[in-house]
Amino acid sequence: MDLPARPAAATSLPKAPGRMSSIVAGFLLGLDSVGESYALASLCFAGALATGLGSGTLILLFSTAVSAFSTALFSRIPGALGTAQDASIAVLAAAMASAAAATTGGPAAALVTAIAVMGISTTLTGIALLLLGKLRLTRFARLLPFAVSCGFLAACGLLLIIAAIELVLGGSPWQAWRGGLDADKIKVLLPAIGLALLLALSGQHLRTALGFLTVLVAAVAGFWIVQAVLGQDIAGLVASGQLVSFDTTDQPVLALGQIDVAVLLGSSGAILVVVLLNVLSVVLNLSGIELDSRRDVDFDHETRLAGGANILIGLFGGLVSYADSPTTALTNSLGLRRNSVGLGYGLAALTGCVFMGWLIPYFPVFVSTGILLFIGYGLVADWLWSVRRQIDRLEWCVVIAVVAVACLVDILAAIGLGILLSALSFAMAYGRTPLVSARWSARERRSPLDRAPSAELWLSGQGAAIQGLTLFGHIYFGRVDLLRKEIRGLKWPDAAGQGLPRQLILDFSSVSGLDGAACAALMRILLQLGDRDVTCWLAGLNADCLRALRAWDRDFDIHAQLRLAPDVATALEAAETLLLAHAPPEALAHGATDLPDAPPGFFKAVALAQGDLLVTEGSAGDEVWYLQSGQLGVFARTTTGPKRLRSLAPGNLVGEIALYTAGPRSAEIRADAPCRLLCFAAQDLRDLEASDPATAFAIHRWLARGLGEKLVRANRLLG
Repeated sequence: MDLPARPAAATSLPKAPGRMSSIVAGFLLGLDSVGESYALASLCFAGALATGLGSGTLILLFSTAVSAFSTALFSRIPGALGTAQDASIAVLAAAMASAAAATTGGPAAALVTAIAVMGISTTLTGIALLLLGKLRLTRFARLLPFAVSCGFLAACGLLLIIAAIELVLGGSPWQAWRGGLDADKIKVLLPAIGLALLLALSGQHLRTALGFLTVLVAAVAGFWIVQAVLGQDIAGLVASGQLVSFDTTDQPVLALGQIDVAVLLGSSGAILVVVLLNVLSVVLNLSGIELDSRRDVDFDHETRLAGGANILIGLFGGLVSYADSPTTALTNSLGLRRNSVGLGYGLAALTGCVFMGWLIPYFPVFVSTGILLFIGYGLVADWLWSVRRQIDRLEWCVVIAVVAVACLVDILAAIGLGILLSALSFAMAYGRTPLVSARWSARERRSPLDRAPSAELWLSGQGAAIQGLTLFGHIYFGRVDLLRKEIRGLKWPDAAGQGLPRQLILDFSSVSGLDGAACAALMRILLQLGDRDVTCWLAGLNADCLRALRAWDRDFDIHAQLRLAPDVATALEAAETLLLAHAPPEALAHGATDLPDAPPGFFKAVALAQGDLLVTEGSAGDEVWYLQSGQLGVFARTTTGPKRLRSLAPGNLVGEIALYTAGPRSAEIRADAPCRLLCFAAQDLRDLEASDPATAFAIHRWLARGLGEKLVRANRLLG
């Protein structure tokens, strides 16, 4: 049965039995495959194909045996059970019936052609699975939206229910209802519905193959007891449709030469649909096993295994078979985690091959119909009804749409519609996801350039003239409007009144890409910002985003109000510099690290060319430098080379920590540009302490203020 796997129990599993015990347990579990195979065969071999019911049942049991044995011997999933599957059975049965009706060579030719349709679809399924596993393409199969997977399984269940009812009524339920229901058909349909409900209840409470078998045996025994009481004979039951007409002495002789090749070619479209459904079902079953067992499943290996087994099964005209998720979940819940359980399961199927010919004439139609209804009900209940609690309302609507289209049109159209609706649902949900992950200004976020304390103080007060937005995700037509709304809501307080330039930094470092519509909308936004005299910085554009913008407007970056920066740090540094250029001179005249008075000759002048090394990380030294002009870069050693930590602007101290700790230098410092510095050593300060304690104290206080400024900057970065 192709039912969904149920969640694994939270309690510990029973102790795994030995090999022989597992084989015996597998044999008992496999006995229900006899009834299921007969039920599925009664659907495929109905009407004009009814004479092949016995052969069809044997074929399905043989398919189960081959799959069970191959899975037991070669699968890497503990306790996995392979069995003939029903996911595509409704579509396959219709294809077989159409092929039989189109065949002109008589009943034997119709039967062998229908079996060929089944065998070819199974063989092609095996080839497709083998290629998927060999080429390691199963990872793409996992991309199928969950709502589509649910809808597919639920649709298979509903189609199976409809097919089972049509099998009893001899046509569409709606036509039968309008034409009046036959009493004999009601005698089959109502007990079948009751049996399906009873099987569902037993599955909820017993959850063992023994419970399933008990209900089936009781149903068959009860049927014959009632018929004996009523005095019904077999001929009368066959005439009323409660038993299948099955004469083992009048079976057609089948030969490959009877296959109608033209009909097979005409059935190629239906066969390909069945193959696609089978492949999807294999992947879904493996996903169910993975979820239930809570361990990774090697999809490539398992699909290759299923592919090889189905190629063999298809050569004998068999039904597609593979590891079944609910049956495997059952074995694991019973502690049957040895693969030898599959050997017993296969032996049970082979045993059924021996006795099925004797059992079929005594197997009531309502029992096989009830099994089909039960299988279909399980799929619908689990994947249409119960799943509504696990997914949101929009996804559940997709599931319903897939089921409806599958029943009204066809299963492939339903899958296509489901993928389209899921994509639209994703786009709508993603479009509602905030595009901006952070909003900030230069008041609280500063570049890694350590400026003079007076400049830092002024930026803290006027930094709101620089606004920043951190963007993330993929920007497309549905999301760019969110950016427009964010920008409209930005405020540059007190900036225009003081004649300060307004600037906006858009951080694209977490943006994966832009589509054409987003590029067009973004360019309009940037032009509107330019009209408002706002300078916009695009920081951290990756190669794809930059390529998309240049494809839309080759010269987009030459606009006067638009600037590009490799990262936010660079953009912030440039924006701060532009803002400081408009600061009043008196605001930058003094700061905590302004050079103190000192005796002549205390400070020694030092000049550095661009790229010159001032300090080596880990080196000893007690000199202190004051940067008068230029810019220094602070670097740390990493396994990939030096990494820039900070940059130092004029007015900063260098080396004061080593002066007080007498430890090694904590970083490497190089000149980013030609620099002029003033320097003194620890001995110079000690000499000054002896000759002029007051001046020495002022220098110590100057150094302490410099250290305090660095601590404030560090806290701001960490905050």
